[in-house]
Amino acid sequence: MRLDGSSKNDSEQTAFRRFLADFKREHPKLKIIFLLDALYANGPIIKLLREYGYEFLIAVKETKSLLFMSVKKRGETTGETQFHERVFESGEKVIKTTKMNYRFANNIRLHQDKESPFINFVQVKEVTEWIGKKGKAERLEHNFTFITDIAVTKIILFNLQKEVARAGK
Repeated sequence: MRLDGSSKNDSEQTAFRRFLADFKREHPKLKIIFLLDALYANGPIIKLLREYGYEFLIAVKETKSLLFMSVKKRGETTGETQFHERVFESGEKVIKTTKMNYRFANNIRLHQDKESPFINFVQVKEVTEWIGKKGKAERLEHNFTFITDIAVTKIILFNLQKEVARAGK
């Protein structure tokens, strides 16, 4: 994508910054939650979203970053990372059992530097099992990991997970 009068391609993040400014100008009172992919999981974009007063859910990929190490450390040593499990069944002819394992932590630095924003972390592992045709056991697994500025509680978690799952389809 080229901007008018520009000699080089515009980046997605630069275009997003421009979009946010235009969107805020055109809809100054609209309350919105941005659902973004991992490209936008960085300090400058998060700070900009907060400056404009927007909430966000940003997908992140599991890595060995400070974020994931902090969540693990908090869970193992201080108990600040919370865990929850939910199991339910669905279906009429074919009964499927779904197990949802949640891990979440609030107020964690995104990166190591002291200028890095604090965010909230959510990880959902969803495993669905059923007996398929010919009596064969079937299994489907999905993992969702995202960061948000919305304080995470068990109640909020269920609502966020539904919205993220819907947006991801």
